Amino acid sequence: TEVGEQVYRLDPRVVFIYAAYNDDGRPLRDGPRRQMPIQPGEAKPTAFTCDASTGRLRLYPAPDAVYTLYLRVARKPLQPLVNDDDVPEINEEYHLALCDWVVYRALRNNDIEAVQMTPADTFRASWELSVRDAKRDVVRMNAGYSARVLTNWTKKVR
Repeated sequence: TEVGEQVYRLDPRVVFIYAAYNDDGRPLRDGPRRQMPIQPGEAKPTAFTCDASTGRLRLYPAPDAVYTLYLRVARKPLQPLVNDDDVPEINEEYHLALCDWVVYRALRNNDIEAVQMTPADTFRASWELSVRDAKRDVVRMNAGYSARVLTNWTKKVR
C-alpha cells in the first residue's frame, strides 16, 4: 500500500477477490461500500471492497503507512493457450477435468433444441466430481489429514 492511497488498480486478469489478508495474516472485512467503516484520517486498513467492472480495490480506512496485503483471487490464465504446445499452468492431474468442462460447455452452448442434454449432464457431473476432489485435496493440504477421514465405519484405516 501507499500512505493515504485508498484506491488501487487491479491486474486486468483478476476476475474476483475472495479474500484479502494483512501482513499479520488477519482477513480484512469485505462488503458493500455503504457498510465500510468511516474513519477520518488514516489508519491500518481493516476492510476492502472490489469493483470488478472498473478493476479497482478500495481499502478502508486509507493506509497510514506502507503495508503488504495478500489477496486470494480468481484470475484469468497468465499466458493464453494459443499454440498446440502451450501447457496450462494448472497441474496436469486436472487437465482432463478441464476437458470435461469444455465439452459440457460446447454441448450446452450449441444445443438449441436440447438434444444433447444427457451427454452434457454426464460431462458436467464428471467436472463436479473432479472439482470436489480438488477441493478436498486443498483442504488436506492446508489442514492436514483428519482421523475421521482416514477411517470408515469399520474402523479400518484406508
